[in-house]
Amino acid sequence: MGLSTIKLCLLLQTWFILSVLLGTSAAVDDCPTAFTKYGEYCFHYNDDPGRNKSSAERYCVDLDSTLPYPTAELSKWQEAVNEAFDGASSFTGAIKQNDGWWRWPDGTVLQDRAWQAHYPLNEQSCSSVSYNSDGQLRDKACSVTQPVLCQTEERVDLETELTEPPATTATSGQLPGCRLTWKGSLIPAVILLIIQLRAVHIPSFAVTNIWVGSQVC
Repeated sequence: MGLSTIKLCLLLQTWFILSVLLGTSAAVDDCPTAFTKYGEYCFHYNDDPGRNKSSAERYCVDLDSTLPYPTAELSKWQEAVNEAFDGASSFTGAIKQNDGWWRWPDGTVLQDRAWQAHYPLNEQSCSSVSYNSDGQLRDKACSVTQPVLCQTEERVDLETELTEPPATTATSGQLPGCRLTWKGSLIPAVILLIIQLRAVHIPSFAVTNIWVGSQVC
């Protein structure tokens, strides 16, 4: 293997290390358009116009979301909901079932600490969370109109992975002594390109392979 090939292989191995350190194979978490991240949750708040429970649910479904409810620790959800409000109150996903129990959409029974003091009154079958209420609930009539708070999951953009071709002998696009692995990784590719251009003269075919695949020796 020639000296230039060895240098290039070492640089490509550096690219792999940078990929790991920069976490390019990990998921990139973000909220969908129209949603804002509060704590571990993505919320969309709309106070115009006020909607009853059924209308609020339809509004959220149209945004590929649901009325808010905790999917993990209750206290963290309460903190996030409290931050998401801009006044007034909104329905949550908790409803009173026919058996008399209050449950979240996933079937979990509400804990006592989910409620504001002296609630629920058990006179209504829907629930709402109010501004500056520390994320705690009140039971409320389903026909009341109020602003809408929708909740959705964080968007996960995974690294694009292409099928790795079978190992072959060196071709015009592959250096002798190296094999191709195919993983899209833009940031390390740019870093590697800068390093390569400064450190060593790179054949044009090697540069073109930086984005579509990495050469592993």
